[in-house]
Amino acid sequence: MARIDPEISRLEKRLSQARPAEPIKDLGPRRRCRLKGRCCLFFLLLIVFMALTTAAAAAKTGIFRVPGFTEIFYRVPQPSRTVELPAAPAFKAEGLTLGLAADKKTISLKISEKELTFLLRQALTTGQNAMFAPNLQAVIADGQVELYGLMLKPLKANLTVKVRPSLTGGRLEYKIIEFKVGNLGLPAALAQNLINRLWGAKIGNFWAAVDKKFSLKNLELGTGEARLEIVAKTEAAAQEFINLSADILKP
Repeated sequence: MARIDPEISRLEKRLSQARPAEPIKDLGPRRRCRLKGRCCLFFLLLIVFMALTTAAAAAKTGIFRVPGFTEIFYRVPQPSRTVELPAAPAFKAEGLTLGLAADKKTISLKISEKELTFLLRQALTTGQNAMFAPNLQAVIADGQVELYGLMLKPLKANLTVKVRPSLTGGRLEYKIIEFKVGNLGLPAALAQNLINRLWGAKIGNFWAAVDKKFSLKNLELGTGEARLEIVAKTEAAAQEFINLSADILKP
């Protein structure tokens, strides 16, 4: 205890000599008012900035007309090039080549962007429930496929989608490279979610039917055309595919 007491005494002496904490100064009513005013001005400017950004983004989509913004931010988008296609009665599938290997199960398919455009228009631009306007088209170039057209449902907007197809386990997969609504580019993840919501069920049903009879291999994308090898599980399925392809490409 004798050794501890001197230590306690020195500590008490230091504490007694320490300067007491200064009280917080009152800022005064005028200064407090100025601080509140600056905070309010900052939040007001932030709200205005967000409103202007939202209006500009909405105008760029072309879905909504925003006075004063649409004229500045929106221009009707154009595809990388236009795929010229005659009307259905005059259309001829000149760019389509189908070949059957000696095993009578392996089909070699070459299709041009004109045939691909024709198929898309037949499927999505006809009838009362057409999802796209007749300007829908597909451009094949640089290992990618660019889909462009005026979507009619569920909203009316020009869409530009660039995808890079690939084969995984005998099935066609794709990666979204670019997705634009009007002039507004959207993140690939958001675009994928939108596509799944709109057409996910139809795409899933289509591939479920394909998987029962076929598998895919050796996909090549050139300028204006695509080449694909399709392996049928039976000779009958291979012949059925060739007949079906000829039928659906008839004008």
